Amino acid sequence: MISGLDNRSDQVGRNLMDHLTEEVVGLFGKPVFPFRGPQSTLSIETFRDGDWRRTTGAFRMTVGNDGWGRFESPSAALDKLMWDPAGQRLKRYGQDLRDKLADRVTRMMRIGYSTEQLPDPANRVTLSDQRDALDVPRPKIAFKVDDYSKRALAYGHSVARRIWQHMEDTAGARAVEPLQPTLKYNGAGHHMGTTRMGTDRSTSVVDADGLSHAHANLWVVGSSVFPTGSTANPALTLAALTLRTADKLASTL
Repeated sequence: MISGLDNRSDQVGRNLMDHLTEEVVGLFGKPVFPFRGPQSTLSIETFRDGDWRRTTGAFRMTVGNDGWGRFESPSAALDKLMWDPAGQRLKRYGQDLRDKLADRVTRMMRIGYSTEQLPDPANRVTLSDQRDALDVPRPKIAFKVDDYSKRALAYGHSVARRIWQHMEDTAGARAVEPLQPTLKYNGAGHHMGTTRMGTDRSTSVVDADGLSHAHANLWVVGSSVFPTGSTANPALTLAALTLRTADKLASTL
């Protein structure tokens, strides 16, 4: 963008995507000892296909192994147990505090869901009039969530609540938050799109090997070439595309 490269397709910077995520957190009926091992212990992949996809985005679910994730850290749990809501009076200390903290943190569990987001040309990155300390234009981001993704978030919440309800009935678990669907979603940090690949140079930026349609010596490597986002984390696909581009670039050189 800063270089003013050929953008006759008007696709550079467009179709910015992420995986919109939300979670339902609660306390399991007995200790599950999170924070040991991988961030998530299993996933549910059955909500990627079906006739409902015509109107509602796909999503994948994970059982988190990082307590309540971004919802409440162990240090935040400690603060809540120690101080009254106004933070003025010490409620607990000593063995009582240790016991309450151990009881809460060891039973923390979250069921998260990451939703598909359709490519939308209006979701894009352009250059701002503002500049940073190095006099480089700051990015300006336009980003909205359409009804397709909102329905996926609501569907994911309903499934997570049903799982928690089953655990409440069978394992003494208790869902805590949110009990009703919200749109207080997080981004997964899975940045995709903005230099989409394709065979038609009028609707894409690079070809299947990551070579720019407009410039014979410009290659783009990364998840920015994704034409769609699906539901899965982009890392493996990104790595595969990188290896393919590297092989093609090596043979070309």
